[in-house]
Amino acid sequence: PQQLQQVRLKDLCLLHLYRLKILHFYSFYQNHEIPKEILIDDSFDNNLLESLLNVNVIKPQKGQKKELINMCHLNAKLNLEREIDAFVQNEKRTIDAHENLRKTLNLPTLNRIELFDNPNLFGSYCVSGMVVFKNGKPCKNEYRKFKINTVKGANDVGSMKEVLERRIKRYLKKYQTILFLCQVTKTKQMKKH
Repeated sequence: PQQLQQVRLKDLCLLHLYRLKILHFYSFYQNHEIPKEILIDDSFDNNLLESLLNVNVIKPQKGQKKELINMCHLNAKLNLEREIDAFVQNEKRTIDAHENLRKTLNLPTLNRIELFDNPNLFGSYCVSGMVVFKNGKPCKNEYRKFKINTVKGANDVGSMKEVLERRIKRYLKKYQTILFLCQVTKTKQMKKH
């Protein structure tokens, strides 16, 4: 019984989404040419579309127009299945990569990864950027930019030291395990020959 209720609820949600999608799609035509007729299936109220768009709405029961409706349903189902498969594959790839990194680093847990980089413009306007991943997924609302206060000029190591010290002091109490990944480049001096 509970599974049956879940299936019915899922079907009702899909039906509601279907109706909203049709209404949204045809509301686009308010500023464009409206088709002469719209074909819909039995699950949709044609009076609603007719009143909104002032167009002939048909619910075909047989023939070529019914075949078009069936083909649309099949295409929509195939597209949805393709999108779901792509989403599942992406999730699996993310989870697997995250788990492989945790195992490689021999960590008991790895819930949070923070990555830092220190860009500057010819030694001035030094800042540091931080991106955050939670359980292998970007957490953009936690991205941060740090103003470098104590380091002058293009000093990646000094800038990284300042930012990590600030970060660790403030947040180490919150998290059990944090992986910090930093990009520090060695500055090369050009010699005149």
